[in-house]
Amino acid sequence: MADKFFGKLQDLRQIIRDDINSGKNPYKILLDVAKLLGEISGEDNYYFEIRDAVISIYGDALKNKDVLEIELAEVTARREKIQAALSNENFSDDVKQRISFALKRHDEEIERLNSLLKS
Repeated sequence: MADKFFGKLQDLRQIIRDDINSGKNPYKILLDVAKLLGEISGEDNYYFEIRDAVISIYGDALKNKDVLEIELAEVTARREKIQAALSNENFSDDVKQRISFALKRHDEEIERLNSLLKS
């Protein structure tokens, strides 16, 4: 194994150990590992491929609440960033209209995810 990855792999081992010992959501651990593996391997899309698969299979299809909570947190964080962009005075009315549409879609997705979590 290349020496240049040894430190990152040691970090990965420690993160996995710490996350498991602290009782972290196993799906979150999987996603964190996928992110680090993507960084180590230089595959920028690896995390997104794994995240999309986890959300699609375990969240949307199997309605796993742990995965739905992860997805809800991600959508909520994105919504907050979009909301902040709406107050930027440098954007044209057209751009602000598109931002408002994106906010509406995020609100609908948050509502959908909350509904699934309550059921």
